[in-house]
Amino acid sequence: MVAVPAAWATWWRAQTLFCLVGFWFSWQWAAWSRSRARRALRKRGTASTSFCDGEDDAKNPGDDGARPGLRRRGRGEDERTKDAPKVSVVMPVKGVHPESLSNWRTQLRSAYRGEVEYIFVVESGDDPAVPLIRRLMGEAKEANIAIRAAGTSMTCSQKIHNMLAGVDACDARSTYVLFLDDDVRLHRNTIGSLVSSMEANSPEMFLSNGFPFDLPPARGVNFPSYMTMAFHMVLLIAFSHPGEWTKNVWGGCMIVRRSSFVNDEHGCRSKYERGGYSDDLILAALCDEFKRTVGAPADCVFPQHIEHTWTQWWNYMRRQLFVMDTYSTAHNKLVNHGMLLVLSYLSLAVTSGVAMCAFDLCAWAHEIVTESGATPGWEVLEWTPERCVSAASFLAFAGAMHGARKMYAELAGMAALLGDEGITESAGAIDWWRVGAAFWCCYACVPLMAAYTLAKPTVVWSGITYRKRRGLVMRMPTDDERRCMKIERMNSGFGFKVPELDARALLGRLKSAASDYVLVDVRTEKERIVSVVKGSVTKEAYESGANAAYAGKKVVAYCTIGYRSGKYVEKLIERGVDAYNLRGSILAWTHAGGELEAPDGTPTKVVHTWGKAWALPRSDHTAVYFDHPAVAYVKRMLGLGK
Repeated sequence: MVAVPAAWATWWRAQTLFCLVGFWFSWQWAAWSRSRARRALRKRGTASTSFCDGEDDAKNPGDDGARPGLRRRGRGEDERTKDAPKVSVVMPVKGVHPESLSNWRTQLRSAYRGEVEYIFVVESGDDPAVPLIRRLMGEAKEANIAIRAAGTSMTCSQKIHNMLAGVDACDARSTYVLFLDDDVRLHRNTIGSLVSSMEANSPEMFLSNGFPFDLPPARGVNFPSYMTMAFHMVLLIAFSHPGEWTKNVWGGCMIVRRSSFVNDEHGCRSKYERGGYSDDLILAALCDEFKRTVGAPADCVFPQHIEHTWTQWWNYMRRQLFVMDTYSTAHNKLVNHGMLLVLSYLSLAVTSGVAMCAFDLCAWAHEIVTESGATPGWEVLEWTPERCVSAASFLAFAGAMHGARKMYAELAGMAALLGDEGITESAGAIDWWRVGAAFWCCYACVPLMAAYTLAKPTVVWSGITYRKRRGLVMRMPTDDERRCMKIERMNSGFGFKVPELDARALLGRLKSAASDYVLVDVRTEKERIVSVVKGSVTKEAYESGANAAYAGKKVVAYCTIGYRSGKYVEKLIERGVDAYNLRGSILAWTHAGGELEAPDGTPTKVVHTWGKAWALPRSDHTAVYFDHPAVAYVKRMLGLGK
């Protein structure tokens, strides 16, 4: 009965050793591949493609090591005479972080000799990034920069929605679309390298992309940042192929032919629009299914400074595992669930095996120390198979960390060669003892987090809650969004055929031409004593001065939700007045960020909504309303109300 568990434990330790040796050789191989690419780049100069200005005339370093059938990029004379195709850079943005502006500046300083347009895509004009983007437009007046508002997405992730809006806004003359996240620090030749990779391997290459390497802070609360770095170290192996191709896709920096999305090639656009969540995994599965190549130029690596708290790390890991339970086709489901299964199993095998080996070695050391007599007995010092495997596993783990350290040194050397100052110092400051501990801790959590992710159908990304169902993802509306949708449904049922103004549009017009409009409150006096729209007048005041003070002005009427004001606008139009109904009225005004004031002129966030059914102001406002007649009667009988 004892032999079976012992044999199982030995096999489990051996499995751990095998995995660690695999990591050791993989990171050593990645370090060699990166070293080879760095030496080649140094030899031919940093303008490594014919699509970059300032190109060196260094000789072709050779095609050794390239993937069979995959041509090297940017080295032939025929390509040197080509006109550089136009590139549209689409940057889906939501909010800002401390390095957003500096990263955007690097993205605008491209040495690409072709025409480039930059399209920043936000959900709405209220995004905090918009003022920063406008500042950037003022700094780089020579660059072709535009801002587009994509609106709110309910059928896919907001990032994918913004990406597709950016594609629709691209110049029809653009050959390629480059998608960039705001945490990417581009090098001057990045666009040229990606375009050259696509041009040299057309038409079999569907997309080309780069990949970041994380740099945790040197001080402060940084162990969660080390855990994020440890999680990504494994992925760096896949992006280190010497033939400059990969099976993986990173959505932070990927270039695709514009025609692929315009023509919905392989269903890429429809897969995005129909419940798409992960922009990169969807395309990776598509390329695998249709046997399309994915490029990974060796010089498209980007240092990325990270500083995660424990909460941020937890949310980030949840999102990384959440994507593996999203899919658009049966093939996509098989690939993603297969990756999740393999990742969970290997994480469990490695971390539990390392823990078992550590226990073995600690128990052995304890036996030696506590053995009676001056000389320990032979049975204590004996190298049993379990002890040999445990010791070998720790040596393999140390070797794996050494290989990862070499890979990072080569990545930092490449980034420094491409112009990133201080990167070698930042990489040299990494505590690799801490990396080893973070690697174990991170992957020890993966199996439990994977199970939790499969059981929990929601995740929060950039403040937006998404729910998955049968692999497809939809955005869960916030409380304010639900209120806005209910207000809109109510307005749609009124059936008015009068001109209407949206509250946000009205706010914009009032900022530029307030003297052209007069806002008329058609509610009762009891409602108005709670609050009114700032700058509005009562219906009685307007009627008394209609022929004098308000003559020639556009009238915008409002009530609680738009019914009474719509009826009033109908009468005004019959009298020949240029009148509009404020759609959603005072409720929509609160959601648009409009100001309310009390009768004495002081700002307030209390609004009268007539009845409980219309208590739908923005969540930071307080609704008061009339009681139902039956309730009001009972209160009067009991002396509880006025």
